[in-house]
Amino acid sequence: MDNTPISIIIPVLNNEDSIGECLSHLVAYGRGAEIIVVDGGSEDSTVATAQEFPVRIFGGQSNRPARMNYGASKAKRDILYFLDPETIPPKDFVEDIYNSFLDGYIGGCFNIKFVNGPWMTTIQKFMSRFRITWTGGGDHSLFLWSHTFNFLGGFNEKLEIMEDFDLVDRLRRMGKFQVIPNDIHVRPQKYNSISYIRVQLANVFVYQLYRLGYNQEILKRTWSRMLEKSG
Repeated sequence: MDNTPISIIIPVLNNEDSIGECLSHLVAYGRGAEIIVVDGGSEDSTVATAQEFPVRIFGGQSNRPARMNYGASKAKRDILYFLDPETIPPKDFVEDIYNSFLDGYIGGCFNIKFVNGPWMTTIQKFMSRFRITWTGGGDHSLFLWSHTFNFLGGFNEKLEIMEDFDLVDRLRRMGKFQVIPNDIHVRPQKYNSISYIRVQLANVFVYQLYRLGYNQEILKRTWSRMLEKSG
């Protein structure tokens, strides 16, 4: 299972508090996967920390979808796995991805679990109401064949918000998409209890606006205003 045909692409920007843990986990359980870190101009020790691991590092892409597309263009393996630097996939994520393709899916993501105390369980139950469509965001991670990614044209670099969902929508129209029930963990340092609730409520509302077809400016303005009013 070593030297798996998976390229893991991680877009980063000032993630010094999480990138080390993320990369350490991937090196330990990635079965020799190619790991690509694409930096958007970090001003902290993110890049220096990443250099301590056997990964390929690129920079110069400030836009998140552009960073992911750039990482995909540098990938040498047949399967692309896009991962947020503040999430940790299950130890057997490689086998899960293989099995998903063997079962006829053309792509997928993982179930999400927030590990930050009892209050998170309540929020998770609330978010589960949106399970039918609320999949494919950065925290869930995303895997698909590189040729499928190229056929779809990758992430839309004109989008500054909801770019993950846009790609997943297009992927779902091509074939079966799986949400693997194995949990990917979002680490405690990503949110504190108050800011997490604020962000997720904004996520849900803006996501519904996205589904209704509102343009990027409205989505960004709504997102910013919701967070500002909660601050």
